[in-house]
Amino acid sequence: MLVALAFLLGGVLKGAIGAGAPLAAVPALSLIYSVPFAVVVFVAPNIISNLIQIWQYRGHRPRGALVWLFAGAGAAGALAGTFALVSLDGDVLRANLTQLREVKASTGDHFVSRVQSIYGEREHEPILDPDASLYSGSFLSRADKATANEIRESTPAELRERQWVFADARLPELLFRYRARNWPQHLTKDEVVAWREHCQLQWQTGFSKADFDRALADELSRADLSETQRQALVELEQWVNQLSQSLAQAIE
Repeated sequence: MLVALAFLLGGVLKGAIGAGAPLAAVPALSLIYSVPFAVVVFVAPNIISNLIQIWQYRGHRPRGALVWLFAGAGAAGALAGTFALVSLDGDVLRANLTQLREVKASTGDHFVSRVQSIYGEREHEPILDPDASLYSGSFLSRADKATANEIRESTPAELRERQWVFADARLPELLFRYRARNWPQHLTKDEVVAWREHCQLQWQTGFSKADFDRALADELSRADLSETQRQALVELEQWVNQLSQSLAQAIE
């Protein structure tokens, strides 16, 4: 029964956020069996569910090297975790757990409050910019997800002409920026002005042109740069300077 509940909990987590099933199922299985056994048992279902998701959402695969870098980093993390699993001494881990229990027993509520203060929620300044607040707010509703899928399948003209309705207040601005970044030729005159003002504001605040120049100078001063890397940075500088000048002229 506990094994079935562990797989059910992992499946719910996987379906809700697309990841994290082993984080729920493996600890639950470890209550009955050893950790290595729990990991091995969950390998096959986890691989199968990942393959199903890969096939189901294959049309949304990011272009370029991002997906391969993400997969490579995940594989490296899995190998590191497997190595730690087979190499860590169980007796040492149990001794550390015993020590933590003794500290908790001797300090009482202070131990609990200390741990809670470390992992508790921290106060942060609210993020108002829609681009920056993507991961600071709630997840999209089913209706907004369905609308977002329609947007990805729409032509630039349809994106401009259709009235899109969202429940999430961030999405109208994100849609405007999506259109402006990918199809600026389809913007209205008012939208062109609004987009240029937005770009100018981004260039003057946050990571500004001065910040970019300093960061680029630091990179160019590195002695270990190859000629290819140095040339790429020079071309990046030329492109940013050209973009900055054209933006300034457009605003004027």
